[in-house]
Amino acid sequence: MGLHKSINPIYKKFLAYKDGTVYVEPYLKEDITYSSGLTFAYPVSQIDKVLNSNNIEVTAVLAEDGLSATIAGASDGQIYTVYAPTKPEYSTIPTTAIRYKMNTGAYTEEIYNTSSIFSVGLGTDSSGNALDYVSSIVNGQTSLVVSGRTYTNKATTSGATISSLDSTKTYILTNTLNASVDVDGTPTATPAKITGITSTVLTWASGNTGFVEVPSAETSLLASVLNARYSYIIGTKSTTSVKLVSKDSENNIVSQIYLPPVGQSVGIVKDEISVVGGKGIKTRKVKTYTLQSADINTPAVGDTYADITYFNFPKFTDYSGKGKVEFNSMVVDGYAQSTITSNFNDANQIGKQLQGADFNYVWVGFAKGTTLEQARTALVGKALTYQLATPIITTVKIS
Repeated sequence: MGLHKSINPIYKKFLAYKDGTVYVEPYLKEDITYSSGLTFAYPVSQIDKVLNSNNIEVTAVLAEDGLSATIAGASDGQIYTVYAPTKPEYSTIPTTAIRYKMNTGAYTEEIYNTSSIFSVGLGTDSSGNALDYVSSIVNGQTSLVVSGRTYTNKATTSGATISSLDSTKTYILTNTLNASVDVDGTPTATPAKITGITSTVLTWASGNTGFVEVPSAETSLLASVLNARYSYIIGTKSTTSVKLVSKDSENNIVSQIYLPPVGQSVGIVKDEISVVGGKGIKTRKVKTYTLQSADINTPAVGDTYADITYFNFPKFTDYSGKGKVEFNSMVVDGYAQSTITSNFNDANQIGKQLQGADFNYVWVGFAKGTTLEQARTALVGKALTYQLATPIITTVKIS
């Protein structure tokens, strides 16, 4: 596992003050070369400022889609530094773990938060148990780990049927305006936890609605807490670049840093950026692969069952699993995971991905009689996200 150092790493400490607050926001700060305009990796909601190579602020006109901007009189090849908030629906909020300095001179254990605003010294441990170090913290430097998160909003348009749900799972229903959402015709206040269903029709008149599967470790949390953790996104998203701001008790900014794209997660495994002593290190633990036609095949038992047809694809040499494909360590976008270990002739597995069903392959269930060509049409282009056997560690620029 090698460490590859950047040529000119930037050192930036992140400070926290007693009784202060930390703000986390998906945010673009990047040096971009002008080429018929400035092009952004993610849509931004506005442009806060743009600086030229002489550190002079210039005016940029943002395109309607938020993916580019133009500058009057700019020439191709010129480099500009762009400051702009990412449109919130295009990024998840990362998990932030901080060790704060205490009045004893030591540091707290890691205190976790998965929300965009939280109080210094408050949060949970890695198991979700509440921690409160507020009275013990003094002003000073922190050590910081920011972890990427990936999840899927299953709500697409009002009135559409959401199928292939798992009745044993819990889902968090949210709305950006906290407006009521009809769940199968029943008006439901948001946020709300929903369980015990295999499909649903959500209808709403205002705001944007989210419907996200909640990990088993978080199902006991209040709907209001889950609402903060699972902000509204479009489709499946991970964590883009972010800005972290630390303020004191009087709302004065005491520290601010910008991090590059943080990354994604699969199960409990997450890409992360650590900031210790002002140095940024990224540990990439997750990889995404786009399924190709040649990857998808018919297993020996593919069409031998009366009620379901299976197709499969192999795991990869850099996948972390040993033996069977492990639950939550390899995920196909759009296909719920199943832990089935027997009775493979089960139509309830249609539209699901079977974990551990085979030593070398991932199985996906289709309606009986589905052909290989039809399965390939359904699966080609889907994102397959999995845990890397060996994390990739690099030094990253923070500012």
